Amino acid sequence: MNRRTMIILRVNEEAEGFYTKSQELGELAAKTFSQESDKGRERHRSQMTGLENIAETTLKWTDVLDYIKKQMARPRGWTKVYDGKSFGESLKNYIEVELPKSVTRVCNRVHIGNESDDDQRDRQQVYLYLIRQFIRQVVVQYEYKAS
Repeated sequence: MNRRTMIILRVNEEAEGFYTKSQELGELAAKTFSQESDKGRERHRSQMTGLENIAETTLKWTDVLDYIKKQMARPRGWTKVYDGKSFGESLKNYIEVELPKSVTRVCNRVHIGNESDDDQRDRQQVYLYLIRQFIRQVVVQYEYKAS
C-alpha cells in the first residue's frame, strides 16, 4: 500500500475517535445559535456550512483556524457563552490543542518523521485531513441537534 493510501486509511481510523467531541460541539453550536431568531438560525446554519466549505476547499489547515478566528471577531453566536462554553473558542482550542495529538498518532503509524520537507508536507496534509473529518462531524451533529 502506498503512503497516500496509508495516510487516508489511518486518518479515517483516527477520526472514529472524534464522535463524542463532535457531538458535544455540534450540540453546543445548536444551543448557542438557537438563541437567535428564526432568521438568525438560518444565518448561523450558513455559517456552519461556510465553515465546512472552508475546511473542504482550503489547501492549508491554518486557513480553517483563520476563518474560525474571523468569525469569533464578529459579534455573533461564535463567541456567545452557553453553559460556560463558547462554540468558537471550544472549536479553536480543540483544533489547536487536541488535533495535533491525533496528527502525531497518525504520522507515527504511517512512519512520517519531522525531518524532510516531504515529511513536513505530509504532516500538514494529515492535519488538514483530520480537521476536515472533525468539522464534517461537528456540522452533521449541529444539523441534527438544530432540526
